[in-house]
Amino acid sequence: MEKHSEYDQKIDIYLNDAKKLSANFSQEQEQKVFKANFSIEGMQPLSLVKAEMTLDSGKTHANDFLLKPRGEIRILTEKQCGKTVYTMDNGIISLKAAPEFYPGLFSLSYKGKEWLDSSFPEPVAKGWWNPWAGGMKTVPSQMSVFSLLKEKSSAEFLNVKDSYENEWSVLAIHTKAVEHSNWKGLEYIPYYALLPEVPILAHWVKVNNAGGKYLLNEKWITDIFLSGSSLNDLTLTLSDKGAESAYQAGVEEQSFVDINGSRISSSLSPEKMYVMKSKDTEFLGAYMNKEAFEVISERKAGTLAKPGFIAFDDRSFDGRLLNKLHYLEFR
Repeated sequence: MEKHSEYDQKIDIYLNDAKKLSANFSQEQEQKVFKANFSIEGMQPLSLVKAEMTLDSGKTHANDFLLKPRGEIRILTEKQCGKTVYTMDNGIISLKAAPEFYPGLFSLSYKGKEWLDSSFPEPVAKGWWNPWAGGMKTVPSQMSVFSLLKEKSSAEFLNVKDSYENEWSVLAIHTKAVEHSNWKGLEYIPYYALLPEVPILAHWVKVNNAGGKYLLNEKWITDIFLSGSSLNDLTLTLSDKGAESAYQAGVEEQSFVDINGSRISSSLSPEKMYVMKSKDTEFLGAYMNKEAFEVISERKAGTLAKPGFIAFDDRSFDGRLLNKLHYLEFR
C-alpha cells in the first residue's frame, strides 16, 4: 500500500537566495492564493525574490524583485576640457553629459567601471561613422549625427515622481532643432533618471514642441555604444527558453534583432549590464564589428515616450524578470 505524505504542496520563499519562509499545504486545502509576511533582513537596493512551489505534479517557480532606495544623489556641474559637464551620481551609478559636445551621455559607470565608448571631448571619425561621438543618445528618426551636432542643446537637473510616488533625480537634456529641414521647430528632452543607490537607469523622451510635425509614423532612436578596457572584454549573452548563447564583441561583424532580457558582461569584472526595452519599444537589437558594439532601440514617437531601463548587477539572471519595471511611468 502506497503511503502519502500528510502534506503534498509546499512553498518556499527566497530573498537574494536566502530562504525566508516555508509553508506546507494538503491537497484538500485547495490553496490557490498564498499571503504571508517575511523578513526583509539582508535586502539590497535591487533584491531578487523567488518562490518555489512543490506540487504532486512537480516543481514550479516564480520570480520577482524589490527596489529599496537609500542614501542621496550627488549632482555636480564643472568644466572639463573646456566644456560644461553635468554629473549625477547615486552612489553606485554615475552618469555624465556635456551638451556643448553632444546631446547625450558620454559616461555611464557602475561601481567605478565605465561602460560607454565615447569620443569626448570632440567628435571623431570611427569606422563608417563620421562624425562619431558614441555614448548614449536618443534622437528622432531621420536625424543624423551630422545634423544633430548643428543644433543647440542645454541641460538641467530635475526631480520627477513616478507612478508609485518614488522621487527620481533626473538629468534632462534639451534640444531644439532649428537647422534640420524635416524637424525644424522640434523641441525634445531625453531624461536620464536615478534613485539613490538603486542600480537602475531609467530613460525616456518628452516633446515640448513638435514644430508642427505629425509624430504618429515617426520613431525615437536610442543608441548606446559600449566598451570595456577594450572592446574584446565584452560579451553579449542571449537567453531563449532557458538556453544561453554568448557572443564576444570586437571579433567580427554580427547583428542581433532581439536582445530583450540579455546581459552584457566583462571578462575583467563581475558587473553585468541588463538592457530592457520600454513598453512602447518596437525593436531592441545590437550590432558588433571590430571597432564598435552598439545597442539600438526604436520606439514609437509621441509627446511622452514610455521609459526604458538599464540595470547593473553582479548576479547572472534572465533580464526579462525586470520587465515588470514597465509598471513604472513618469509624468
